Amino acid sequence: MLTRPKRIVAAALMAALLGAAGCRTPQADKQEWRVAVTYLGPHELINQIVGGFRSEIGSELDGKRIVIMERHANGDVTQISSMLNGVLAEHPDILVTITTPVSQQGLKNAPASVPVVFVGVTDPVGAHLAKTLDRPEWSTGVSDVHPLERTLQTI
Repeated sequence: MLTRPKRIVAAALMAALLGAAGCRTPQADKQEWRVAVTYLGPHELINQIVGGFRSEIGSELDGKRIVIMERHANGDVTQISSMLNGVLAEHPDILVTITTPVSQQGLKNAPASVPVVFVGVTDPVGAHLAKTLDRPEWSTGVSDVHPLERTLQTI
């Protein structure tokens, strides 16, 4: 069973993926969506994000089977670009990037035909992953920024 934060991340990610899926449709004869999930390396929080994603994405998207290709850079920042290039060579339909450094490099490395969906990024605008939160343009995803004003009002 997923904890509440995992469900929120998974639901938000699913919405982001469905939005990205609308930008590009696999070829008509294609029977599956290939989703590349990429991150720096195993970590408790990242494992929860990946686990929530896997359990909540389901087995079909837009009537097509989903194949998840999970890759990481073994915790080595210098290997992020190589890891991304390796998974992009497998022609995913969607690139999911977890954390700011992986998302930034993913946006640089991915061809324009592959939507980039970021997760676990606190400031997508400051990281140059999105023009604005309302109209991201370059990529889409889920931010983990806390609503400071709401928090202060609650306190």
